Amino acid sequence: MTMHIALSPLLIALSLNIGSVVAYMLSPFAVIVMIVATLLHVNSATVSVRWNWQFCLIFLVLSLSVATLLSLIF
Repeated sequence: MTMHIALSPLLIALSLNIGSVVAYMLSPFAVIVMIVATLLHVNSATVSVRWNWQFCLIFLVLSLSVATLLSLIF
């Protein structure tokens, strides 16, 4: 923690956590993505990338916005 940045360490940790959640949702190797792909008889890349990318983008923008707003308030 020797870096002198204006961001809160909690905001950085939360941003990394949000990024990992988005990466998990976009991964074709996630278990839930493979189960959904098997049940629907489609490729797992279709479920993860073609169907989830819009939700992931909205989730990422809203989550980081709320995290930044809460960081400014508290």
